[in-house]
Amino acid sequence: MLSIVIDRGADIVLARDVEVVVSPLCGGQPPPLKLSSPSLELFAKAVRAAFGVDVAQYLVDQRVLGLAEMDPVLLLGQLPLERSHLAFMLPYRGAATGCISAYPTPAVAAIAALSNSPASAAVDFRWDLSGLFETMDLAVRLGVDLQAIVPRPVEAPGRIYLTDSVPGHVRRRLVGAFKGNVGPGGEEYTPVVKKPSGGRWNDVEYWRAAERVAEALGVRREGLEEIAELGFLAYRTVLDLGMGPGQLGYLVKWGLLEPIAGGFRAGAKLLYLISLASARR
Repeated sequence: MLSIVIDRGADIVLARDVEVVVSPLCGGQPPPLKLSSPSLELFAKAVRAAFGVDVAQYLVDQRVLGLAEMDPVLLLGQLPLERSHLAFMLPYRGAATGCISAYPTPAVAAIAALSNSPASAAVDFRWDLSGLFETMDLAVRLGVDLQAIVPRPVEAPGRIYLTDSVPGHVRRRLVGAFKGNVGPGGEEYTPVVKKPSGGRWNDVEYWRAAERVAEALGVRREGLEEIAELGFLAYRTVLDLGMGPGQLGYLVKWGLLEPIAGGFRAGAKLLYLISLASARR
């Protein structure tokens, strides 16, 4: 079921209680995205709309390599160097319950939370309406009872609830009532006020990105370090390091190796990941 809660107040006000709340007022760490359809595709669409970066191909790579959830550390190793900052904005390692932060945007965090199939959820779009329809789309497909909190009427399906913070001219146009908490059909309802809460965020060890790349591809981390040290390698040398055509394809795609005449050279991306690990040691 879809519901639209129109609210202009400072609290998190709901028409009914829910299992998960995603809001800028919450402090909980967002959960990992489940790498299944349609969650993966709608998550990538929301990220692209917000940041102009297409992560779909990298999430599909993670799924093909056997991951069930998005790994932000591996994502750092996959993204182009100039876009790699996005991985730091997706430290999704929390639980899919409680009061979840709308970081970096409500839609991106909400889609990750909804991909875990909670029974019910509320998403606070009062500060940022982008991605509202992608979030509602996923909720319908997964059968999640969703409440979308918005600051003004929106052209979207769902039962409309107004809180007593909504101005009279908006009420009059929608339900004809001048005050009170009014639901579908002009009936009054008793709202549920959720107290913002948070918790300790799990560490995301981005410095291990080179190691995660090696683990995901089934190669030795030391092999990547040797490539970085040598700089230029003949094709046979790369094979001697235990990297077959399958692994080489991903290393080239992710910008860690660059093809040159007769072999490869270490990409700037690989040097960055090795430097990141070295700085931590």
